[in-house]
Amino acid sequence: LVLFWVGLLLPVFLRFLFRRQWREFFSSLLWGAAGGLISTAPYLIYGVVTRSLSEFFYAYILFNRTYAEAGSLTYLIVNAVEQAYRNLASLPILLLALISLLLGLLFLRRTPPLWRVGVLLAFGALGFSVFCGRAMLYTQLPLLLAAFPGVIALVGALPRGWARGTGGALVSGALCLALGAAAVVHNQMVFCKDFAWSGKTTCQQEIAALIRSGPYENPTLLEAGMLNRGYYNELGITPTVYYFYLPNVSYDLHPEILDSQLAAIQEEKTDYVVLQSDLPALTPDSLPSYPIQTQICQAALDHYRLVGVVKGTGAVDHLYYHLFVRR
Repeated sequence: LVLFWVGLLLPVFLRFLFRRQWREFFSSLLWGAAGGLISTAPYLIYGVVTRSLSEFFYAYILFNRTYAEAGSLTYLIVNAVEQAYRNLASLPILLLALISLLLGLLFLRRTPPLWRVGVLLAFGALGFSVFCGRAMLYTQLPLLLAAFPGVIALVGALPRGWARGTGGALVSGALCLALGAAAVVHNQMVFCKDFAWSGKTTCQQEIAALIRSGPYENPTLLEAGMLNRGYYNELGITPTVYYFYLPNVSYDLHPEILDSQLAAIQEEKTDYVVLQSDLPALTPDSLPSYPIQTQICQAALDHYRLVGVVKGTGAVDHLYYHLFVRR
């Protein structure tokens, strides 16, 4: 997503270069680098203080590179176009934001062509970075910012005196609030289909309630064989197992993750284990078909006692979560 800033700032730096404004060029370069450093400094400082800088570098750079299959540039472009078409067709709010961007850049008054090119490059780069890989609904939320040029153009089209006064402020505020509301609703639809104000509980809240009612005052937990689904967060638990969740990586590429989780269950290293499955019940006769997942579920049945099964909510409402407690 850093490509967004490349697209936005490239025309600015090119303008300095063409005009040979060396002082402005290097000054802007330093300020840009300072902004990047400020945004990463908290993580780097945490890594230094906790002596985990090498783990930080491994987890975010080296490990991610092991399963980042980019493919050729032609493939990336074709894939980006195909995914953009599918997502724009299924998300009218995203299509509306794109139309707002194009109309805004077309009708904005007294704006230099280079500025319009910069904004277009920025959103083009952002769109490419979102759609060239596996486009997720939440990664598309920043694209809603494309609506703002249309907002600016609409306010600029108002009568001059009225636009500069209270009227312009009211129109701008209303449009920005509408965009913010659309983003919130979109986000809720992705992550929390059962809206929070409906009074319904999430699967995280239900699992947390079961654990809090258990015999352990400061329980330990392992979310095995799945992405981090938020159970640690809901309970305020710091994981005690090194591989405390499964990234989007195949077993063949990194077998040590699931092997480590299997060993942790067999050795009963945590008080509770949560397993994810599309099966409403896990029994010796009803287990996942994937071999390593079968072993994990069988180990949980052998070493732990099933506390309850909770149906997923929000983006995982098609799955079930099985909570086991140590015998």
